[in-house]
Amino acid sequence: MSYLSNNNTKPVVKGVSYFLAHVPSLVRHGSKPSRELVHESSLLQPILDHLQTFDQAVIYPPNQVFIGNLDPDELLNIKTPWYQNAISNASRWGEFGEIMPEEEFYGIMKICDEFDLTLFEESFIKKITSMLKKHPLITEDDIQKLGTGVPLEQIEENLDKEEALPLHIHGD
Repeated sequence: MSYLSNNNTKPVVKGVSYFLAHVPSLVRHGSKPSRELVHESSLLQPILDHLQTFDQAVIYPPNQVFIGNLDPDELLNIKTPWYQNAISNASRWGEFGEIMPEEEFYGIMKICDEFDLTLFEESFIKKITSMLKKHPLITEDDIQKLGTGVPLEQIEENLDKEEALPLHIHGD
């Protein structure tokens, strides 16, 4: 008998938060780009040329709406195209959540990776560890899950023996 058959058992949501991850390195692997790039590889460079920076993602008005810093109706008063009419003094943090930079997103992926599917190079782990230590929702247990990273040679070996898709991340 399922616990759901007990009418007294009800799930309780104690809190929620949005996060919008700005992960430009994954754009080319999205559904539409990956299908189109198979047929037209020349599209890759225009895609890469039009990727936005994290700062551009933060000041983009619809993103500020998503995290609760603007009311949706306020978009009616902002001239389009919105990417040309940024929100001054915008914050990555909002009432409903945050806009997360790429490196922190990869750290969250590693923290959630119960099966060791992700391998990150040692210096990259150091970088994201120092970033995530400052994040208000990340605990010391989460930081421990990041580990210390692996040598680049080990990542290359795994790529050679597995049918893995290498992800090229371009840092600052």
